Amino acid sequence: MIRHAAAGLLALGLAACTTVEDQSQAIPDWLTGEKWDIDRVAALPLNEDPYLGALQEGYIRLSREELAEFDWDSGALFARKARIAAQGPVAPTDPASESVDEDAATELGEAFAQVNGFIGSEGAMLRAGRQIGEAQVFFDCWLQEAVEGHQLEEIAECRDQFGLMIQLIRDLAALPKNMAVVLPEDGEIGGIEVTQGNKTVTLDRPFAAAGTGKELGDVPVVESEIRDAFAGALAAQPKPPVEFVLTFDFNDTKITDTAFEQILLAADEARSRDAAEVIVTGFADAPGAAPDNLAISRTRAERVRKAVFFELREAEKVSISTEARGERDLAVEATGQEEQNRRVIILVR
Repeated sequence: MIRHAAAGLLALGLAACTTVEDQSQAIPDWLTGEKWDIDRVAALPLNEDPYLGALQEGYIRLSREELAEFDWDSGALFARKARIAAQGPVAPTDPASESVDEDAATELGEAFAQVNGFIGSEGAMLRAGRQIGEAQVFFDCWLQEAVEGHQLEEIAECRDQFGLMIQLIRDLAALPKNMAVVLPEDGEIGGIEVTQGNKTVTLDRPFAAAGTGKELGDVPVVESEIRDAFAGALAAQPKPPVEFVLTFDFNDTKITDTAFEQILLAADEARSRDAAEVIVTGFADAPGAAPDNLAISRTRAERVRKAVFFELREAEKVSISTEARGERDLAVEATGQEEQNRRVIILVR
């Protein structure tokens, strides 16, 4: 660290501006003090985001430490980073943009990649955002001390603290080896309770997860992580059932061209499945006697069944059955003619 105030003041205009992009346009008008006025920066509200809040607090701490040693350059650098973190993301400094010795550059480059890897992981940021922010602060501390290059103890302290924080992040960010997950089915969400010992966790949202290792706990996860972690199990899941709806003219059982398009789609869906089951259910609208409506719904279902069977005549392991519901289970409540009630539903599962 530079201990001579005069030297620090002369260097401020150069070094402080080359490491972090000047974002003065985003700074409130009342922050008009010198660039190293950390008290004004510290007066900003703490960012509620765990990652950004950790950056803001950490850079304020580093700025005060540097200014206490009359290192105006570094103090201004960290004050600026704290000010940016109060409003949004600020990236760790790329060691490739700094002048450090070859061995330090290699080690710092690897550390820089580690930090950015965690920042780019939505799941890691969800579970260990604050710790990732703290690791970034220790990294920037390590890099800044390495650039100055004459305080070996402080270089080692920042590097060691960074290493400890990275290990903690790995532990917090890793998904449990044993985990229960709720998957959405047909667009609906159920719920389960996971109990271990005397503790119970309720999972009732899409892709909610609970770790069932040494201690049961709700695990914050993102959908992409679940799909990666359970790729095999998800691939082995049966496809959800699909319905195809055909409608008919009043008092008619003829399959229209539009209805036949649904038969072709249903046949394609059945062929895409192993051991598909096809259930054809006929319905009628309300006008007419109940026995007549039941009969016409049965005729409609049978005609559709024959058409589906014909399309699947070369398919193997396809089961086709029919049902007749008459005027029961109306799609639309109506006492008169209603096309949506004169229907056949083809369920493929």
